[in-house]
Amino acid sequence: ARAPRLGGARAASPRAQPRCPASLPDGEDAWEAPPTKPSRKARVRGFDVDAAVAGAPNAARRSGLRAAPSQGEDVTFIEREAFANLGGIDGGSAQPPPLPVLAEDEAADVDEDEDEEVDEEAGAKPPIGTSAEVVEAHATLLELLEKRQPAKVLRSLKVLEKKGAPLDRQAYQIGLSACEQLGVWEVAAELLNSVESRDIEPSGRMFTSALAACTKAGRWREAIALLSRLTMGRTTNAHPYVLVIKACGAAGEWKRAMDIHEAMLGAGVRPTVRSYGAMLGAVSKAPEGAVAPEATLELLDEMQNQWGIAMDSYTAMAAFRALSALRDWRGALELVSQMRTRAQEAEEVANEANAAGMIADEEDGVPHTRAPTPTLPRALTTQVYTAAMGVCARCGRVAAAEKLLGYMKEDGLRPTAVTYATLVHACAQAGDWRRALELLDLSEAEAANDGKADTQLAGELNSQLARCDAAELVGETTAAAVLPDAVGAISSALYAYGGALRACAKAGEHGEVLNLFDRIKANGLVPNAYCYHQAILACEHAGSLKVVFELIDEMKPNGVPPNIYCYTAAVQVCAARGSFNAALNLVDRMCSDGPKPTAVTYNVLLRGAVNAAQNGMENGLETAAKVLEQMPKLGAKPDGYSYSMVINAFALAGRPDEALKWLKRMPKEFVSPMTYQGLISALCEAGLAPVAMQQLAAMRKAGHAPTARTTRLLLDEFGADDFGD
Repeated sequence: ARAPRLGGARAASPRAQPRCPASLPDGEDAWEAPPTKPSRKARVRGFDVDAAVAGAPNAARRSGLRAAPSQGEDVTFIEREAFANLGGIDGGSAQPPPLPVLAEDEAADVDEDEDEEVDEEAGAKPPIGTSAEVVEAHATLLELLEKRQPAKVLRSLKVLEKKGAPLDRQAYQIGLSACEQLGVWEVAAELLNSVESRDIEPSGRMFTSALAACTKAGRWREAIALLSRLTMGRTTNAHPYVLVIKACGAAGEWKRAMDIHEAMLGAGVRPTVRSYGAMLGAVSKAPEGAVAPEATLELLDEMQNQWGIAMDSYTAMAAFRALSALRDWRGALELVSQMRTRAQEAEEVANEANAAGMIADEEDGVPHTRAPTPTLPRALTTQVYTAAMGVCARCGRVAAAEKLLGYMKEDGLRPTAVTYATLVHACAQAGDWRRALELLDLSEAEAANDGKADTQLAGELNSQLARCDAAELVGETTAAAVLPDAVGAISSALYAYGGALRACAKAGEHGEVLNLFDRIKANGLVPNAYCYHQAILACEHAGSLKVVFELIDEMKPNGVPPNIYCYTAAVQVCAARGSFNAALNLVDRMCSDGPKPTAVTYNVLLRGAVNAAQNGMENGLETAAKVLEQMPKLGAKPDGYSYSMVINAFALAGRPDEALKWLKRMPKEFVSPMTYQGLISALCEAGLAPVAMQQLAAMRKAGHAPTARTTRLLLDEFGADDFGD
């Protein structure tokens, strides 16, 4: 199914009713508000500011805002009270009010204006008539805050409180801003309670500073409780909700983050691009498979079509990650086209306004001093274009990726080394190794000009492609279980080399793989594990076993410890080149020094033993059977492929008794029609057609219907009359 299109015109569908917070304690069937609201006169007493600043806070007990409970403690009260006061949770309609659509710059700058409130409120001049003592306290606290000494701000505030100084709202706002910088949520709660005890109405900015402290400290439950206090009888903007969503997302509570988003809409608060960005960040922390990529695209579609909020670079990157997971390269091209169209329309509007302003200035006789209109919005950046190319690269669509490169240059953006490296990987997926080498040269030249690389994006894209390469190494049935990511955050140069190595390996140009590996070292780079893996695999068809062991031996001194990926490749090369003893030695070395062998490693070894037996190795099948028998003791559970290799090898060697013995020992969850098909095929090839017929009957008795291939094999041996019904 095609992914939903982003940014296209469609009718805004009514939103579903807001969901209740995700997890309920056992025995509770509904999420009901408690009969009383949390007290706004909560108190925190006896808190040690110095201990909090030092990172060793004492336990704080209060009403409406309490510390996160320990494991096993009931957490229902704080969440139920908090959510009871958030708009929309108690059944109100979440249909967004008909608010005017903000222009792109206005929508992007809403939260920036909120951030500026910090300095405006904390640094405001005291009201006329304020005592000299209060003015002096303001000056002292503000000076410390401006010098980025928040710990001293809190200590000074505590001293002033003990002296009984007549502190006002501004002084406490400065203290809460210090808490925000330090992330000391307990001190922020103490200050809020002190404010209320002095009959000072806390401002929304005070609560927002306390929320930011909770977010920085990762206290999502306390953040929810503070948000409920903030929204009691107040109207607020999206910024406090953004902070709570971020806190939930950082803690992995992505379902709670979605609930807060729904509560914000239910309260009639207009979302912003930052609130959607925080939501997408929280959803990205969900366990793999918990949130479908389509859900991300639906969220972005809602942001654009229902609320008229334009994408920024962060939300655009989230869109391309979802499209990459769906392998929807057409969707990536369409989204870039839509973003470019919107950019051009915005530029035309700005130019018209600029021209009108020039005419007005000329008519008034005022010199024209207007700033030039930017030619590109913030959403379309080099990194965003590169991410879109990454979607095409994953699908092997070289022409589409190069089309995006043309758009990028038309928009006045300079491709980076990572951009060209992404194109190299597109060629690798498509198997165009010559074009990959041409682009590699461009990537190297660009890396020399840049002086630095976008290592985060390069690592993210290369990790995805390394997983695909793992599947090719060991087969689709076993790859997912054992092989970790081969790369982390790497330089753009190694990212490009990895793509070129992959392209040459897929094309069977194994000599070029080894030449590229030598080129990496000649250029003063240290190959990473992915590059070593490709070079080791190339030795199966080029090079020698001596080179394989030299590569394994040099990895650790170069700061790249051999991982399971590289060791498994080395075992495969040794087994494929007929050196089964060398493969055994490598497995022994893994058991003693390296990463422990996995089922995939032993399957490669089993395949080598079977091949060696078929090539005349004495006791080769017995060795394979012994390896299979020892696997559970060595911490690697055999899979269906492990058993099938040994069963079919004995059958092909004309030893049906041993084959049937291992078939009986095979766990039932691994027995399938393919198991019997392989056995019957091996028996027929060995000239044991009667035994094959017996296994056909056993196959039917076990409840497995013969496949068409199995039937054809036996028809070739016996004819149709021997099958009966």
